[in-house]
Amino acid sequence: MKLSRDELFAEAGCLIIRTNRAYIAWLQHFFKIRFGRAFRIMEQLTEAGVVDKEPGAGPREILMTAEEFEPYLLSPANSAREMSREKRENNEGEAESE
Repeated sequence: MKLSRDELFAEAGCLIIRTNRAYIAWLQHFFKIRFGRAFRIMEQLTEAGVVDKEPGAGPREILMTAEEFEPYLLSPANSAREMSREKRENNEGEAESE
C-alpha cells in the first residue's frame, strides 16, 4: 500500500526545480519543518522521479524540468494549496512593508 503524498510535495518539487537545490536541509529551512518530514518529502520526490537517489554527500541531482513537473500541480488539491501559499506570501509581504 502506497502512502499519500505530503501536502507540501508539489510546493517542494517546484522549489527544488526553481532554486536548483535538492537538499533535505533546504526543505527544512524553507518550510520550517522537522528533518523527518523533509526526509519523507525528498523520498516522495525521488519516487516520483523529480530528484535522483541520495548520492551520499552533496545535493541530489534534479531530474525534471518545471514543465515535466507540471502534471503534479494540476490536481485540484494542489491548486488550492498553491492559492493558499500565494495568499500567505502576499500577507507576509504586506506585513514586511508596514
